[in-house]
Amino acid sequence: MKSFLTILVLVAYATTGQANNIDVTNVTLGERNVVNGTRIIQFDVGWENSWRVSAAPANWDAAWIFIKFQEQDGTWSHATLSAATPGTSFTTTETTADSVGLFVYRTAEGSGNVAHNAIQAVWEYRSDGVDDSALVTVEVYAVEMVYVPQGSFYLGSDGSSLLEFYHHQSLLPLERDPYPVTSEGSIRIGALNGDLNFVGATYAGDLFGTLPVSFPKGYRAFYCMKYETSQQQYVKFFNTAGDAQKSLLDLAGLGTLCADLELFRNSFCWTGANEVTTSNPYIPVTFLSAGQMMAYLDWTGLRPMTELEYEKACRGPGYPIPDEYAWGNAEINLDHYQVTNQDAGNEGVVNADEISETKGNGLYLGNALRISLVPLQGPIRVGAFAGSGTRYTRLSSGGSYYGIMELSGNLGELVVTVGDPVGRLFSGAHGDGTLSSSGLPTVLDWPLSGTGYGSRGGSFALPRASLRVSSREFAVTNFTAGEVHGFRGVRTAPL
Repeated sequence: MKSFLTILVLVAYATTGQANNIDVTNVTLGERNVVNGTRIIQFDVGWENSWRVSAAPANWDAAWIFIKFQEQDGTWSHATLSAATPGTSFTTTETTADSVGLFVYRTAEGSGNVAHNAIQAVWEYRSDGVDDSALVTVEVYAVEMVYVPQGSFYLGSDGSSLLEFYHHQSLLPLERDPYPVTSEGSIRIGALNGDLNFVGATYAGDLFGTLPVSFPKGYRAFYCMKYETSQQQYVKFFNTAGDAQKSLLDLAGLGTLCADLELFRNSFCWTGANEVTTSNPYIPVTFLSAGQMMAYLDWTGLRPMTELEYEKACRGPGYPIPDEYAWGNAEINLDHYQVTNQDAGNEGVVNADEISETKGNGLYLGNALRISLVPLQGPIRVGAFAGSGTRYTRLSSGGSYYGIMELSGNLGELVVTVGDPVGRLFSGAHGDGTLSSSGLPTVLDWPLSGTGYGSRGGSFALPRASLRVSSREFAVTNFTAGEVHGFRGVRTAPL
């Protein structure tokens, strides 16, 4: 399986575009409604391996749709979408209250490839400052997401993982039971009875303060990107930016040389002219600063996830298993992965079916990628384990309880930390699709530097203990760009 952000371009007439796994096709731009200042943008969207189930985990996957427009070779802007209607009875469309985009997903239970046709989105072009006679180019983007239902869950496990959360009980100081999250109500951090605690041998954050009601705790339903952000996704974003914005968003702008990027399978490189391309579009993007990651999330209308949401996305509502990984047990493959179809859209591991049926697939330092006997340094393509082998289980895919991929291993997941006051001020505001003229995100309560963020889930360059769901080894860091860090976006589900 492959994750892509798909683009369809049209200039007042229909065209068709295609990309692997998730495709937007058959785009048409309707006539102007000059009374209301609106136009209908119609399109089809489809992807592989879709699902909706009513039994546990009682969730579905979806496409997050947002649209950009450009007036006569000008700058790209975000389209305001006031409504959307499906073209088929098995399709549900859900436009967000802020009019930034919409979700598309199955109405009823089912699984397999899916095609949601004749979706009609209402574009408020006049509200976006577009004149009635203007010639415009429109691009429709789709990102694969997974729905994480509302409900209670636990943080931590038995207190043995690195710096994990636990429920402090002053009468029983040696007991470190998981901390139950039963609402979006405020949570007190500290060492008093009933507090959320996370004391450890190394720095885990300041152990005081309160997570306010506004801080997303994972109880309320949210959508999470199915895969880590790929190089192709960042490239498509980068190529819509203005020259001044590109200077801030360029990976090499942080002092990293193009050759250094390629050492870790990142072939993104901007020379200052023409559009950026990458020869590794299916590999997750690395070497981004926290500010560059936030710029991408703002542009898409998503937001960063919190470290509480990370644990919910991994294990679901079940009682924690000590030392478990995102696939639901404490066992991990120890053998090196032998890569097949290197750099291709179907890159995978040729020895997937030789791995024990009791061990999950997650990339870490001990099972690093190889081509024959030659080491291959860096992450594997997004969704590679789900597309390798024939078992199709949580263990073989490395998938979480809800079907989200690579939450343990491959690249560390950027999260908003609860271990410092900057992170605790995060309110869960979403991106609005618009960046500053210099390329900075414009959401007021998002930290723009590394402070306020951390990393969860481990990576290809860390020991397997760092991949455990409860491990907070790097949850409170001054987040910096590097080869081990990736990210994905989330969005609070519409009520």
